[in-house]
Amino acid sequence: MIIGNTSDWHLGCGMNEDITNSVMQMVEIFRVNRVDLIAIPGDFFDHKSSAEDRNLLRRLIQELCSVAPVVGCSGNHDQIGDLDIFSHLEVKNPVAIYDSPFLISRPGIVIQILPWLTKATWQAHNLSKSKEEGDQAVSQLALQYLKNNVLLENAREKGLKHILISHLLINGSRLQNQQPLIGEGITFGANDLAEAGFYAGIFGHIHLNQSFDENGRFFYPGSPAAMNYGESPEKYCTILNTETGIVDWHKLKTVDRFSIECVWPIGVSMTPEEFQNMKDRSKGARVRILLKVDEGDNLSRAKEEIEKILMDAGALEVKVDPQVRPKELIRAVEISTAETLEAKLEACWEANNNRPGEETASRMKSKLAVVEGRCRQ
Repeated sequence: MIIGNTSDWHLGCGMNEDITNSVMQMVEIFRVNRVDLIAIPGDFFDHKSSAEDRNLLRRLIQELCSVAPVVGCSGNHDQIGDLDIFSHLEVKNPVAIYDSPFLISRPGIVIQILPWLTKATWQAHNLSKSKEEGDQAVSQLALQYLKNNVLLENAREKGLKHILISHLLINGSRLQNQQPLIGEGITFGANDLAEAGFYAGIFGHIHLNQSFDENGRFFYPGSPAAMNYGESPEKYCTILNTETGIVDWHKLKTVDRFSIECVWPIGVSMTPEEFQNMKDRSKGARVRILLKVDEGDNLSRAKEEIEKILMDAGALEVKVDPQVRPKELIRAVEISTAETLEAKLEACWEANNNRPGEETASRMKSKLAVVEGRCRQ
């Protein structure tokens, strides 16, 4: 069996256009590679779906179903009842999206569907237990449930390959900043599922594409588009061949989405090379600018000019978040914590950017020294 994989679309997050572009690329990739099944392990929506989001999901599922059957499960962002209707679409190939555990049998293969886990019921019956104890208990219960399913199916038929499609956390998986996720909520260990008897695992929840075992068969395909500024624009869909055990990663053509901080006018904070690099990167990208503007400058004009510069450079979208910098800096902490009157005077000059000439400053410090000496007496 050849299984195409994608996850974490988050329709409604403000990136519907980019997500749609990526999914349409997947349709062609899956068609060319003649996949037998398409798996989507959760987070179809970013929050409670709107009519626009549901109509878009319907269209995208119909496109995928023109290639092969689609199977999926609910994620932590999907609301109960939001996905039921999509299993009733009239499409070329069937679609089934589950919000409870389910088993699918194929010749020589058992596919286990495991939606996002919550521990509300367990916690309600164990009120004295801590959150961490609940996380650990439900994690172990879920793992034991999966192990039992493997054992039961193996007892019926030998030589089965078990595939898990699930929205879950693998302990140690890496986030977009490449930092490992450690001990957060209900988690499975990186080797738990292989040791439980699974041949492969296709997971949703983490947006950074990654695999966990040396064979690469337990993996997150990742999100199809950058959902946040600064998120890596390198996005993929995957194809798992259950006969060979090989997972092919297919890179998608996606839109860069980045943020940058600068001072107006641009020449204050950037060299010509840095300015050119910003324009080059903006081509075909969605850009957010934290624009620092001095008090008294024309804020509207500054916003319009930076937007024009980057749009002329080929940016798809420019969002400017202005920050007005007051001309008089307030440094009350430095003034109040200075230990001598001379130090307080220096801090006051610095705060107001009005230090006098050296002769005047020296004369003022001398007078303060006399006052300070009399106070000590």
